[in-house]
Amino acid sequence: MTDIQTWLESQGLARYAAEFVAQDVSVDLLPDLSDADLRELGVHALGDRKRLLKAARVAEPQAAAPAAAATVLPAMAPIAARLPSPNEEGERRHATVMFSDLTGYTALNEAFDPEEVEEIMSRIKREAIAVIERHGGRVNQFVGDEVMAMFGVPVARRDDARRAIRAALELHRTVDGIAAGVSKRLGRVLSMHTGLHTGLVIARRSDSRSGDYTLTGDTVNTAARLRGLAQPGEVVVSPQTWQQVADHFEGEARQAIEVKGKERPLVPYRIVGERAVPKGGMRPLVGRAEEVQQFEALAHACLSRQRGRVVFVRGDPGLGKSRLVAEFLDLARERGLVCHATTILDFGARTGHDAIRKLMQSLMGLAPDADEASRRDAIVRSALRGSDGADLAPFMFDLLDVAPPAPVRALLSAVEDETRRAQAVEALGQLVRQQAALAPSLLLIEDIHWADPLALRQLGPWLALTASMPLLVMFTTRFSGDPSVGEWRSALHSLPVSSMDLGPLEAADAMRLAAGAATISESLLRSCVERAEGNPLFLEQLLLNAGDEGATSLPGSIQALIQARMDRLAPSDKNALQGAAVLGQSASLAAIRHLVGDPAYDAALLVDQFLLRPQGDELVFSHALIRDGAYASLLHARRRQLHQEAATWILPQDAALAAEHYELAEDPRAAKAYLQAVAQASAQYHFAEALELVQRALRLPDTGDMDFALKLKRSRLLLALGHAVRAIEAGEQALEVAQAGGERALALIAMASGMRYVDRFADGLALLAEAEPLAQAAELPLELSRMYELRGNLLFTLGRAGECLQAHEMALELARKAGSAEAECAALGGMGDAHYAQGRVLSGGALVTRCVDMAREQGFLKVEIAYLPMESWASYYRLDVSKAMDVARRAVEQSSRMKNPRAEMMARSQLVMIDGCICGNFRDNLPHIDRALELATTMGSPRFIGVSWFFRAMLFLRNGDATAAGAYLRTAFEVVQSSEQGMEFVGAQLYGAQAMLAQDSESRQRALAAGERVLEGSLLSHNYFTFNDFAIQASLAAGDWDASLRYCAALEAYTAAERFPWSDFIVARGRALTRHGRGARDAALLEQLQQLLALTKERRLNFYAGALAQALACVTATAQT
Repeated sequence: MTDIQTWLESQGLARYAAEFVAQDVSVDLLPDLSDADLRELGVHALGDRKRLLKAARVAEPQAAAPAAAATVLPAMAPIAARLPSPNEEGERRHATVMFSDLTGYTALNEAFDPEEVEEIMSRIKREAIAVIERHGGRVNQFVGDEVMAMFGVPVARRDDARRAIRAALELHRTVDGIAAGVSKRLGRVLSMHTGLHTGLVIARRSDSRSGDYTLTGDTVNTAARLRGLAQPGEVVVSPQTWQQVADHFEGEARQAIEVKGKERPLVPYRIVGERAVPKGGMRPLVGRAEEVQQFEALAHACLSRQRGRVVFVRGDPGLGKSRLVAEFLDLARERGLVCHATTILDFGARTGHDAIRKLMQSLMGLAPDADEASRRDAIVRSALRGSDGADLAPFMFDLLDVAPPAPVRALLSAVEDETRRAQAVEALGQLVRQQAALAPSLLLIEDIHWADPLALRQLGPWLALTASMPLLVMFTTRFSGDPSVGEWRSALHSLPVSSMDLGPLEAADAMRLAAGAATISESLLRSCVERAEGNPLFLEQLLLNAGDEGATSLPGSIQALIQARMDRLAPSDKNALQGAAVLGQSASLAAIRHLVGDPAYDAALLVDQFLLRPQGDELVFSHALIRDGAYASLLHARRRQLHQEAATWILPQDAALAAEHYELAEDPRAAKAYLQAVAQASAQYHFAEALELVQRALRLPDTGDMDFALKLKRSRLLLALGHAVRAIEAGEQALEVAQAGGERALALIAMASGMRYVDRFADGLALLAEAEPLAQAAELPLELSRMYELRGNLLFTLGRAGECLQAHEMALELARKAGSAEAECAALGGMGDAHYAQGRVLSGGALVTRCVDMAREQGFLKVEIAYLPMESWASYYRLDVSKAMDVARRAVEQSSRMKNPRAEMMARSQLVMIDGCICGNFRDNLPHIDRALELATTMGSPRFIGVSWFFRAMLFLRNGDATAAGAYLRTAFEVVQSSEQGMEFVGAQLYGAQAMLAQDSESRQRALAAGERVLEGSLLSHNYFTFNDFAIQASLAAGDWDASLRYCAALEAYTAAERFPWSDFIVARGRALTRHGRGARDAALLEQLQQLLALTKERRLNFYAGALAQALACVTATAQT
């Protein structure tokens, strides 16, 4: 074979070789050829001329580049140098390897003179080369009397296995003819025996004695082993080869044999001979009449009944799902349905996200390739259409990949991750609802089997709209990964659902499809249809390759089919297709140009060959299997190289996708890229997504110096998602790999943060004590500020108010040193808590108000929500009950909207105590206490569960149901006593309430004594306030005037350092009622009772009014008599 023949074959243009040889056109003349020259050489097809001219330019020797060239796209030149042609570098290919050996060679040497042997062997080798090349193969090497040939290297054809067997049979016949002339003299039969196997090989050009190509892989070894199993004159093939040729050859299976290194026994097949007749025998839509009829009925029902359905179109790859639903879209539009469609791709950290974004863009009237500005304007317009749009607009920024403005970022920062996801789903559902309300609609989501769990959660909830609106939602899916039998099974249980399960086309339909798609011979067309076995994609791809001369069937695997098409491409286009495959199912032309190192590459031939198709600004593989085939053809080394280059290109735009590429490249930079992606996701409050990225990074074989940072981030993300125990464990893992003291400090702080959630206060403080000197030595002011804030929070719960204040003051100082306004704001709130814990309600309230105002002004919504309940308490203790309830209601509204369970639980409890217990609105507050208890239970905090039961008891006591109140109070005791520091936190209040419910003096005194004992170990002011208040009321009710005065004095003494209106009122009321109880009826008492009662009416302190009104009526009656 001449050089020009080899070159033309490598380009898939071997049919022109004869004319090129006849005209004496050699490879060195290729760069000089013109379009007219090619016409003269018989190349009349425009596509072939373009392909030849382009390949010829690539083949031209490159002159030295001028110095100025170095300034043009400097990043691309090195990349081009790293992308040699596949033949130079090597490829992964599906090929058929043949070993054929001469039987009787030893006897030949014994019976004939060496010159005669040489002449006979030379003739056999010449014939072997001719036979093998005639059938499209290539002799790779001769070793003694053995010939090794390959079919599919360097050019694949769809029927390489069949060609190889034909060549083997013809070679056997040829050698038999040669042997006939020497058999009498030899005294035995001279014949060939041959083994063939089809499979994966690594093929590289070679200049060594090992042949034109170096072939590596089990395929070579298996073929050699089969040659050893073949008897003289036999052709023996592997099961893989037999599967591809069984329709065309007669054969028989031999007994299975064990082969070293293989898991399963090998079943050889002996080829008996070729069958005289084989066993078997945008494109139009054929063979799907039943499905079309079914869809027309669904569309009619949707329009007539104004209700829709969820429809699944299921089928294996290549069965025509996309072509069928394209027909459905046309039919739907003809009948007046508004259609929106999107496709889920199989590559990227946020699988399914882009599909949902494009669906939303369609629903909002945007083009698929709408830029960010257009998408932002659409969000603004949606916010102007009613309150629902305004409420949900902030959550559309993420779905549409638009950077939110500062106010929206501030709002999102306070929203729990689960809430953001739920609101995003609601936003998408609202768009679907609006569209269906405007006009009957069809939503098509293709390839739902590629959707990740997040995408399924975003798509699933609003499917229920189909039951009540004129809405058809259609999914295409493979059987594997079908969510209707997986994640969505229960959600779809009560919905109207239909499915269409596609099977292979019937032969007649496949023939009609083929006849309409190709102008080829009847026999070749029938061969393609038979081997396609009803798979439209296989058939379509085969017909596109039907120009190869001599081809009457197809390869046995889609990989070989795609390789055959790739071999028809110029090296530059082949490189581009492989580069696009590395990028994923879709890729931008700019990215492909970057990978191939050619800024002018246009991909036009790849589009012309139906390998890629344009979609907006991107090029999409015509089918996922084409992408898979192109990707599989890459050597692992080159694959890693391309992933590495892709990662470098993508990193500035998408760190998560870049990290995936680095991971696939086995590049140590993957860990750092994942960490960057985690930071980006966390900044958008996508904590669940960020956690998944961290988990992926930690599964890398080597995280390098990113190991600690990743494990620390995992701990923080777990805590943000509410998984405190797991967060502590993750912090321990980070601590194990911490190197410097600063890293140890960060890990210890992370662990202590989790311990606050699970009531391990002492353990948390111990860890912070260990972390403090390490953080100081590492000079981490912001982390030190957060550490002191955390210490203050732990100390608050323990009732160590003085130390709590000192910690928050230090946090404030360090926050200012670090320049963090948010940390400063949080420290102010913590200082307010500390003052409150010491009974200085006015001072604490002022600090909390300052914190809340600062948070509101600067957009620290999470901090604002956290401290609104404390601002409400401060207002109540100033006897500004109206403001207290307004603040509490605002806290409920914001915390429930942002799904902050702790803040919502506290705010609702606030309303229960003030509006329910103090003001007496029982029924309005039952839902609040139910919700507060639900939230506390969900949080898993025994302290707050107990507090909720306590508030429920007080609400029922206020409503006069002492029996229910007693039962709820007993539950509160049981829960609180099981919690570390639970009794110190709220126990005195529980005993005070128990005293008010006591039915006898002994029980009352026992409860009061127990409460006083708890107070001895508790330094939290709310215990002193509430216990003394309840103790005064219990003593007054029992007529124990000395006790009531004693508790009045205790409350007065406790608040002496900073008196405030509520404590003054409670003490004055208690003393006035005690005087009345002891018989006083003087004018001074009358005046005091009148003032106190007026205050209760003015400030809505209804809980305290009843006893005052009774006393005042008694004193007034006495005065009148």
